[in-house]
Amino acid sequence: MTSNTTRRNLYFYELEFNFYKKYENVEHAYVNCFSHLNRLVGNKDRSRYVKKENYTLFFGQLDFISERKLIKGKLFKVRNDVFPQIINMSNEAIQDIVTDEEQGILETTHFLIDYRKKYKAQLTLEYNHYGARITEFAGYLSHLGRKTSIIKKVIVVPIVRDRLESITTRVNKVSSFSICVHKDNIARIQEQDEGLGIALYHAQNYSQSDYVEMDLKIDYKIKNDTPTIRGKLLNWVRIFLQNPEQSENFEKFRVEAEDEENNNRLEEFDLLIDKEQSQITVEKKENSRVIVSNDFFPKIISEYERKFL
Repeated sequence: MTSNTTRRNLYFYELEFNFYKKYENVEHAYVNCFSHLNRLVGNKDRSRYVKKENYTLFFGQLDFISERKLIKGKLFKVRNDVFPQIINMSNEAIQDIVTDEEQGILETTHFLIDYRKKYKAQLTLEYNHYGARITEFAGYLSHLGRKTSIIKKVIVVPIVRDRLESITTRVNKVSSFSICVHKDNIARIQEQDEGLGIALYHAQNYSQSDYVEMDLKIDYKIKNDTPTIRGKLLNWVRIFLQNPEQSENFEKFRVEAEDEENNNRLEEFDLLIDKEQSQITVEKKENSRVIVSNDFFPKIISEYERKFL
């Protein structure tokens, strides 16, 4: 991988639509919604803007590839809350980034939609740590869908492998619990598991380290059961199944436990290898983390068709 390339993870979802009654049995009704949004994008219509407290979401690109029944697009997330400073390394002069009311920091999330099916679609979404997440994508699309009076709500269903789900019935007594996270992801983890997030926060605050690693050992041989740690493990399994991109918040997540399917022998379970995802190498602009879209789109299409068609 050269200095002007980077790796991007792709996640896969089904898009299910709750239609208004008039469109409940209309084949490809959701495509009409995307056609309308395509026109809004082409006209740079500000009605497609959805403003939140600290950022704005809107489709910056939405193009039909009719011969392949695909839609390629970009969801823009524009931050307008807190701007960093810049420093001149030659003299250490610091200055603020000054913007006007209409400017903001842009983060782009690329996506691909397969609309071959009559009543639901399949989504491939780029993971951009700083960009829009899948929940924001679904909320944004639901908002615009209601404006068309076609779609009431968009529901995203992660496409995952079945091995992760099997852990819920295989794991008995837990022997060890090992995780590693980057400091920037602690707040996101705390949103899902307050206790774990607080423990990671205090460890990072104490050490001022970039990464926090936690290794918990349980003397399982003298215990009849390990319900507390097993319950926390199964909670994270459910989180990963419902929202696979949550696993991006961890560098490592491994558990050693008795395996029901292997006569309760100790086995290691890696919760991060079961995501239904792909990774592609794409070009980025020089001295920037901005992805070159003309390089990205052919690769996301190729990877999707290799995997599913």
